Amino acid sequence: MSPLLPSADVDLSKAWIQGCLDRDNCWNFVIELLPSSLSTTKTAPRVIGLVGAVRAPEIGYMFNIDYWGKGYATEALRAFMPLFFDHYSGGVNQRYEFAEAHTDPELLASHNVLEKAGFKLHERREKDFDNPVLGLRDTLVYRLYRPDAESGAREAGA
Repeated sequence: MSPLLPSADVDLSKAWIQGCLDRDNCWNFVIELLPSSLSTTKTAPRVIGLVGAVRAPEIGYMFNIDYWGKGYATEALRAFMPLFFDHYSGGVNQRYEFAEAHTDPELLASHNVLEKAGFKLHERREKDFDNPVLGLRDTLVYRLYRPDAESGAREAGA
């Protein structure tokens, strides 16, 4: 759930990122674009975004705008979700039966990414998010259940 418009306040953005990193339930990965084997020029891997648990069980992703619409977010989220459920399976870390993503109703591309990765719309919360750029906004909550929890719920008739 990030602004539809970029923030011009670098210090505020740095503080927000640091606040996320300082949480115990934050577990994120950078996403690197590796050089293509078809490329004739040698280039180093490039960080193009991140994916992770921003406040587990809440997950999220952010990408450089130059890499939107190319399938990288879907690929990263599909790869991350099995890691999420393994990492948050009890023991050292809390066990979560689902992951959820919060998004603005206008972020249609993000809804598509979530749905392609198996998430389903769970609920709409009205005017519950104070976006620093756009003001009070609704939130769409998408959920993806742990594969073994989902089959258990079906067997129990849920």
